[in-house]
Amino acid sequence: MEPVPFEIRPQIDDRRYLRREFNPALPLMTKLYSFPKYRGMVGDNWMHWHDYYEMILPVDGAGRFSMGGWDVSFAPGDLLVVDTLRLHGMSSLSGPHRSLVVLFPSDFVSGGGLTGDASFLDPMRARPETAAPLLKASHPVAPKVHEALLALHEAASHPASVRERYPACKLHLLTVLHHLREAFGVVEKDERVAAREEARRERLRNVFKLLAERYTEPLSVAEAAATAGMSSTIFREFFKHTTGHTFVDYLRDMRLADAARRLRESDASIADIAAECGFCDQSYLHRCFTRRYHCAPLQYRQVHQPETSGKLSKKSVTVSKPSRQVA
Repeated sequence: MEPVPFEIRPQIDDRRYLRREFNPALPLMTKLYSFPKYRGMVGDNWMHWHDYYEMILPVDGAGRFSMGGWDVSFAPGDLLVVDTLRLHGMSSLSGPHRSLVVLFPSDFVSGGGLTGDASFLDPMRARPETAAPLLKASHPVAPKVHEALLALHEAASHPASVRERYPACKLHLLTVLHHLREAFGVVEKDERVAAREEARRERLRNVFKLLAERYTEPLSVAEAAATAGMSSTIFREFFKHTTGHTFVDYLRDMRLADAARRLRESDASIADIAAECGFCDQSYLHRCFTRRYHCAPLQYRQVHQPETSGKLSKKSVTVSKPSRQVA
């Protein structure tokens, strides 16, 4: 089967959310993707999140994958598992890349009202803290996982009707999750604790919506915590545990990503960009941008707009606008 080309840049919205539309009759996707513009999908700018689960099996190409506090190396045959609402992405890739990607919402596994079915999701959401989101190809369980993933992809890609494909897809996905449970081990949680954690994760959706709407404005941890229905102390810990970033760092990174986009796509002055992206002044943007991108904003623009850098140089350094408070 020919791989489907995929580019992440146009898929991510202002919240860093990557949307997928699932067929309600069979809420599962399996895709063999190629990444012809793989150099443009690497790094902090393309970290993203979603509210469905994902498994990535690299077929060609190695690299590093980041999620939460993890940054792991992977090679062909290794399996990456992605939690819901966790900020994640490729921190590096080498060479042309192809991957088999499996996507599914939690309801496909545990939506029948049977409490026991939720245990199949343990490898995705209840791994021990010491378990990386990676199953190495050398792991004894890996051949079983590969076999079940291939069967899942063949069942999902079969030309038969959805009704005919559904049982096989469900069976093979549960088989994959069963073997991952065996490989990772799980942390047993009281059902009430698990329910509270799931409710908190749902509240995080509102925080991401708040960030998308107001990331260029003054925005405090207390406001975000109130949106999530938590105290500031609990919210700080929860946000860091869920995304791998502090709220302040995440907010600053959103502003920096927007500033980088404006530097690439517009001829606005650095001072104007600083004000429009929520930085208190041009100097603060310069410090933050240089730490993140290892070059000054003007240098970044000259690299990404070399044909216009000469015309932009005078406009890009102007007197700052009135200061703005930042979180």
